[in-house]
Amino acid sequence: VLGLTAAASLTAALTPAPAARAHSVPQVQTTKYLAPETLAAILRRAALGQQVLVEGDIVSWIIQFTPVENDATVGVAGYVTDYLPPNVEVVGASIVIPDGNGGFREVAPNLPGLIRNGWGRNEERWLTPFNTAAYDPSGQCAAANETNKCDGSIAMSYADTGIFYSTDARTAVFASGAERVKQGTNGYKINPTGAGQINPTFGQTQATTHNLWDADQTNAFGSIQSAINALSAPKSAAASVTVTAKGPMPFNAGSAVAGPDSGYKLDNTGNVGPWRRVAYAGSRVGNTDEGPATSATKSRFGQSGNLVVGGPTDGGFALSTDSPLPVATNAVRFAVGRLQVGELRYVKISVRLLADAPATGIVSNSEVFGGDAASEAGETGWDLTWRYHVPSVADNNTNLYVLEEVVAVDGQPFTGTIVPSGHTVTYRISYYNTGNVPQHDVVLKTELPTQMTGTATFRHALGTSVLPASPASAGPGATVTFATIPVLNSGGGGAVLVDLVPSAASGTMVLNRATLESTEIPDPVYSNAPIIIGTRAFLVATETVTPASAKPGDTVHYTITVKNTGFSSATGLAITNWLPTANATTGNQQRFRFQTGTSVVTGLANVTPTVTAPTTVAPFDGVNRDQLRWAFNASTALASGATATITFDAKVGTSVARRAAPYLADLKVDYDDGANDTYAPAYNVAPVSVGASLSGTLFEDTGWTGGPGRSRGVAGGAAVGIPAARVELYDGAGAFVAATYSDGAGAYRFDGLS
Repeated sequence: VLGLTAAASLTAALTPAPAARAHSVPQVQTTKYLAPETLAAILRRAALGQQVLVEGDIVSWIIQFTPVENDATVGVAGYVTDYLPPNVEVVGASIVIPDGNGGFREVAPNLPGLIRNGWGRNEERWLTPFNTAAYDPSGQCAAANETNKCDGSIAMSYADTGIFYSTDARTAVFASGAERVKQGTNGYKINPTGAGQINPTFGQTQATTHNLWDADQTNAFGSIQSAINALSAPKSAAASVTVTAKGPMPFNAGSAVAGPDSGYKLDNTGNVGPWRRVAYAGSRVGNTDEGPATSATKSRFGQSGNLVVGGPTDGGFALSTDSPLPVATNAVRFAVGRLQVGELRYVKISVRLLADAPATGIVSNSEVFGGDAASEAGETGWDLTWRYHVPSVADNNTNLYVLEEVVAVDGQPFTGTIVPSGHTVTYRISYYNTGNVPQHDVVLKTELPTQMTGTATFRHALGTSVLPASPASAGPGATVTFATIPVLNSGGGGAVLVDLVPSAASGTMVLNRATLESTEIPDPVYSNAPIIIGTRAFLVATETVTPASAKPGDTVHYTITVKNTGFSSATGLAITNWLPTANATTGNQQRFRFQTGTSVVTGLANVTPTVTAPTTVAPFDGVNRDQLRWAFNASTALASGATATITFDAKVGTSVARRAAPYLADLKVDYDDGANDTYAPAYNVAPVSVGASLSGTLFEDTGWTGGPGRSRGVAGGAAVGIPAARVELYDGAGAFVAATYSDGAGAYRFDGLS
């Protein structure tokens, strides 16, 4: 089995639009592309003259997206839907971030953003089937003596985070008969009450969504009936169940991941929705225990205010290479939690091929959408997500790979998205033939943004050159065509650099787009690289730990890193770190304990942390964990481009249970970004497995030509790591202990051994 990952690109005709128009945080899907390890495996096979993407291969895609400003910079929640192509089974799904080494690592979902724990904007009167308390199987509407005004909590409707899947026919991709989803030109037509605010961001006048279930929910909960009636086909036949299509949803209904494993379970039919949960570390689930909303900010048995509600869950389908999702799965949905403008966000989907890739490539589709503004950064959140359901789409064909990324600002390496007007931005466009057959007359283009000054310059970076570009002197809004490649063989390709100077008002999203086409694929694949014009601070927080495996009583060493990727100083800094625990309620030897005197701060004033147990700071308050809090003076600043680190030691409690599942820390950095108070989260980080570990690397000698000497144990010569190979561990008596799979470099590791 070869561990492969696939490349894809955005098909949306995205038109940059002025930032501040309304009051939500939608999402733009910039690119869907083959994961780095898949691309590397494809290129390695192609170099050896071998067929790529064959039955049994594991192929992974990265879906990249960014929140965009709509008179708000923090959103309550974001959702990503990946539609599965034929002849695959899902063996992995995760929310990821770049690991700094060219790959990605798994992270937990963000908590939802703060929003009203009541009916929000207005109390609503519901239509069939929600006009009687009998619709609610929990009995909470009847207990509250509600009939046709049994409203749900806005906060609870957003409470579920994690990864979900569906086998329901209503969630299958629909592209009006086409193979690829298109922005606003195929799919089901929809017209939610917030569409007029968001459509200009995507350069469209008509919103579409690409599965029937989402179209049903948008009609029912986010649209008024007259707007539905005005739509031409294709459209959902579902009727509106609301008078205003703003504010709340019916109690126990209206979640974007409605299903048996979610807090609010019902969809527009009054029945349990189709989404089933995948077990995923850091996930959260809502509930119906708090009852219906009784005011704008309160539910019957819940607290009043702008809140994060629900709680953690480890339930769901145990997804792995040995335990794929049901073959009938047609969609996987990621509920990623809180959004912040300026982020680039990523999810990863991995499938096993059940047949060789067709000659025309594997085409896969995805789309993303956001929700209301969070009650943070000076905003008020009070609407359900379906009012703002205007998805952004992307697709991928595994035969052609194109990826455009921002790699530098003013010649300095850069990984953020917030850039001041008037600075030189460098984009890298990578292009490859990732299919089995040659591609002919391959043409790379870049569509320059209208919001720029002067002309762009182009530099060859790697591989097959596509210079010169035409026109050689290209200004705002120009489409630049690079030199045609007559024949691009399997595995062939390269990269080109584009330098330009954006110029726009603060908050404006500026998009640079790359397209790649050939005789065989005349409808181009796309990649979009967004930046947000601005000067505010933007902090990225990470936490690591060494060693990754320890025994009870051992000491481990943590490193917190906070980098300001924005262009203003961050002030008002407070860094809170919650260490792992094996028992949430009691026992000081059941948790990881901070070692006094070991904290060292660099890049900021060396303050001493306040240590508290049980915890006192939300969202992890009231738990048997060591809480460390470094509170800096209000005037202490982390400058643009600067990095601060905190290192310290912690001892694993002597009663912490040995287990293979890692113990995780949580990190939150509160700060003032120059415009608003906000925070940078890093939850479920720095994994430590308690117990012994065993690791190694599998190698294959690709220079072997027969006879004895085929090497799978040592590196050297033509040896390369074997990715995605199953490694089994047995004890001294020959009994099976555990199994794992090697990573993209052939490395494997067993943790938590006793």
